[in-house]
Amino acid sequence: MQYSAYRFPSLRLALFEALGIYKLTPRLAPGTLLGGYWEHPEERDVDWVAGAFMLVPRAVFEQTGGFDERLFMYGEDMEWCYRIRDHGWRVRYYPDATIVHADHASSDIRWGDERIALCLQRQRDIYKERNGWARGAALMTLGLIGAVLRNGYYAVRGRLGGPQAARYRDMQPHLRITLRALASLTLGRR
Repeated sequence: MQYSAYRFPSLRLALFEALGIYKLTPRLAPGTLLGGYWEHPEERDVDWVAGAFMLVPRAVFEQTGGFDERLFMYGEDMEWCYRIRDHGWRVRYYPDATIVHADHASSDIRWGDERIALCLQRQRDIYKERNGWARGAALMTLGLIGAVLRNGYYAVRGRLGGPQAARYRDMQPHLRITLRALASLTLGRR
């Protein structure tokens, strides 16, 4: 299953997730985080959903204008859900509606690993637009600190052995790409 429902980025969420605080308070994680942290058979209101599959009443489209044409791939769904919520509509995750989606198939062809940086850049830009430059910089800094911590933790866990060691080693290339992208965004190179 591909996770498709998320919370809007925030400094509170970045502290909670990127720095791993949710591991210290596991009962809070399902209500605070979405993604892979909650039971997906449950119908619920969410902040935003992935644009791979959205059912939207015509009135919502007419009031909000649909996707922002400045954003092609990554971030357009989150930005639109912000506007949907700004207009007083709810965004609802409904588990009985399903599709088959080839996760990242097209974007891998076009951008390869650069898609991770593009996704993070769009998140930063949308967050900065709504919350200001300083908060956008703080969000990226928290993400970078979290990526450094996770990268170190996964490296140690991968070397220690045990039943999960291979999984930690398999995640390290992805984490290194994320770390480089966040460093570039935090230092203003993008």
